[in-house]
Amino acid sequence: MSASSVIDKSLPAGSMWPTRIPRPAWLSLGVRARLLFAFFGISGFAVLAAGAGIHAIRQVGAQLDRVDARVPLTLASLELSASAERIIAAAPALLAATERQRRADVTAQLAAEAARLNDTLRDLEADRTQFPLLLEIRPFVSALTANIAALENAAARRSAVNEAIAAARRDVFQISAETQRLLAPTLMVLDSQIAALVGAARHAGPVADGDAEQQLASLIEQRRPNESAKELFAAATDMLIEASTTDELRLPVLVFQLGRAQRNLDATPARLDAKLRPMFEEQVDKLRTFIDGPNAMAAARKQELALIAEAERHLAENVGLSAQLTAAVDRLADAAKRDIGEATRSAVSVQRVSTRVLAALVALCLLTSAAIVWLYVGRNIVRRLTDLNDGMRAIANGKLQAPVEAGGADEISAMGRAVEIFRRNTLERDALLAEREQAASRLEREVEVRTAELAQSVAELRALGEVSQAVNSTIDLETVLATIVAKAVQLSGTEAGSIYVFDDASHAFQLRSTYGMDDSQITGVRDAPIRMGDATIVDEATVQRRPVQIADIRADDISRVHAAILRAGFRALLAIPLPGTEGIVGALVVRSRRPGDLPKATVELLQTFAAHSVLAIQNARLFEEITRKSGELETAMLRIKALHDEVRALNTSLEAKVRAQVGELERFGRLRRFLAPQLAQAVVSAGDERILETHRREIVSLFCDLRGFTAFAEVAEPEDIMALLAEYHGAVGPLIRKHEGTLDRFTGDGMMVFFNDPLPCPDAPQRAVQLAIEMRDAVAHLARGWAKRGHNLGCGIGMAQGYATLGRIGFEDRIDYTAIGAVINLAARLCAQASHGQVLASGRLAAAVDGLAKVEPLGELTLRGMSRPVSVINLIGLR
Repeated sequence: MSASSVIDKSLPAGSMWPTRIPRPAWLSLGVRARLLFAFFGISGFAVLAAGAGIHAIRQVGAQLDRVDARVPLTLASLELSASAERIIAAAPALLAATERQRRADVTAQLAAEAARLNDTLRDLEADRTQFPLLLEIRPFVSALTANIAALENAAARRSAVNEAIAAARRDVFQISAETQRLLAPTLMVLDSQIAALVGAARHAGPVADGDAEQQLASLIEQRRPNESAKELFAAATDMLIEASTTDELRLPVLVFQLGRAQRNLDATPARLDAKLRPMFEEQVDKLRTFIDGPNAMAAARKQELALIAEAERHLAENVGLSAQLTAAVDRLADAAKRDIGEATRSAVSVQRVSTRVLAALVALCLLTSAAIVWLYVGRNIVRRLTDLNDGMRAIANGKLQAPVEAGGADEISAMGRAVEIFRRNTLERDALLAEREQAASRLEREVEVRTAELAQSVAELRALGEVSQAVNSTIDLETVLATIVAKAVQLSGTEAGSIYVFDDASHAFQLRSTYGMDDSQITGVRDAPIRMGDATIVDEATVQRRPVQIADIRADDISRVHAAILRAGFRALLAIPLPGTEGIVGALVVRSRRPGDLPKATVELLQTFAAHSVLAIQNARLFEEITRKSGELETAMLRIKALHDEVRALNTSLEAKVRAQVGELERFGRLRRFLAPQLAQAVVSAGDERILETHRREIVSLFCDLRGFTAFAEVAEPEDIMALLAEYHGAVGPLIRKHEGTLDRFTGDGMMVFFNDPLPCPDAPQRAVQLAIEMRDAVAHLARGWAKRGHNLGCGIGMAQGYATLGRIGFEDRIDYTAIGAVINLAARLCAQASHGQVLASGRLAAAVDGLAKVEPLGELTLRGMSRPVSVINLIGLR
């Protein structure tokens, strides 16, 4: 069914449109069919133009196929050159790689590039048109591939030699470290013994004997070959390490120097100690294998340099082959470019001919289109459409009563009938617009209601602003609270309100500010204050920390409401708590003479007012606290000024006392360098250091020495020696301090102590004997522990009584207090004579302690360095 028949059926009977006259079928074609015939005529020319274009495209396509056949060949030839350049660029990295993983990565990269180069060449050889030119490229590619394989082989051999050199270098370092550890203990022991002899000779002074000098010379002579062996071995090691990395010019020199160093090392063991000689010879034999043996460092380095030269020769050959390959590829690319140029010129010629043919067909098509538009479209279609447009303009201008005229049976006639239906629909639309105006009136009334609500919100915000301004602009609590309660009553629509402040002392809510209440009501509320726990609405709100309402007082429990409020005739209440950070501050209450709950929005607004009230109350309290603290501070400042005057008066005498004490501390610091702390304190307390000047006095001298320490030091590690000495000194040091002895010095495992100086003591022999017995027992206890660790050590002590010269010796930065004399030498000789566990004393000391200790007479002994025999006793223990 057509659109025109549908429109006809919608028109009423008796329409004013004229009855259509029947026409032949071939004259009743519509606009669409007529335009279709016209377009067929125009399309005929388009088909001709398309045929000409297709012919041109096929000719151009043939030439493009020719170009496409040559472009891959050109690109592949360029890829050959690029692959060769990448191989040349990556090859030096293979020679420079020192790690196995890096060399493997570079080898894989070169293999991939060589494979890509050969694959590209095989693809080119598949095109037989350029096969004669490719025969020239194939020898260069084969030679480059073989040269890369030879370079990889040389680099692999060089890497193996380099790893062998690195392993040999580690072995050389290990042999050197072992040799240093072998020689270090002997040198350390000899240095310790030399230092001990030098120290003993320095303290002995003029009385030193010739044996000490001979022993010192012997130790120095023993030390010289050990030090020489250490230096020769270190020099040989350094030359080996240098030979592993040197160049071709330096290598022969190092070979000669290594041979001479080997001969020197072979002659060194003969001068070493018999125990040390075989171990040193073993280390020399180990080092010999790296000088002239199968693992010779110089030979390995020479082999490595030869491999480097071979690899560099392959790199140079690769550069030449790459240049020849690039020249052959350039010739192949030039031939392809010439072929592409010929195909391009042929395609351009075909394009020009086809362009002329298409231009002629387009001109014929435009002439045909102009004739159709002028003869049919302009005279028929445009005129009828103009009439239809005039009718539509009349409808648009409001002339809805004028009908639209349209004749014919084509599509334009159907459009005329559709416009008529639109005119009728417009009449119906006008009726709908009238109804819409009524709906708009209702909407305006609703907007007015919303506007009133908005005005209420603005008033609330303005009130909040005024409250905030009052809180921030004044510290007068009464003014701020009066503003808050007034705004709360006004915005809530109630008649009265008040603010209560909680008093911690009375546990009651005090009325602080009101609004809308007369004097009698205020007096009634104040005469009967609300207390915490009396179950009123204020108490309930503050306990629950939330707003509480009473919609109608008469319908509620009247005990929850103040009696004065009941008498005033209020019907509804709202209590809002004022919570603070440290507890309840108070409550805000509004009252209405009308029953009913306040809206939720109003309650939330009043909670905001309550928060401002809390802030105002806390600010006022803070101001009061600041005022009180200011007064207290002023009083304290006056007291501080008075105390300052008193302190100033005391400073003068205090400074004098401090200077005196500083002087005593300085003297005490100097004395405690060489005296026991209690003796140094006694000297400082006496205020006189003249007792430390050179003088002569009878003293008791005590020497203590470890037996077996020299043999232990020859085999022990230095750390073990220091640890053992720390145990030894830690055990005997407190005993010396206990008996108030004067410690002269430490000499390795030996020490010297004397009594009765610098401060005299009447019982010096008794103290010395008690100290010697306790030191012997303490060392015996330590010796049992040392024995469990394999150290056979003991203690020998020598003591003597007699006159000595005492005083300070040294210089400004180092001062000691010491004793010199025959009694010191005698005690030292007795200590040297004593065996493990013995305490040997001179006869004079034995007489002084008779009855105090158990003794064993040993008779007269001839001691080393003494011209006459000496009477000696062995102290066994205390009685």
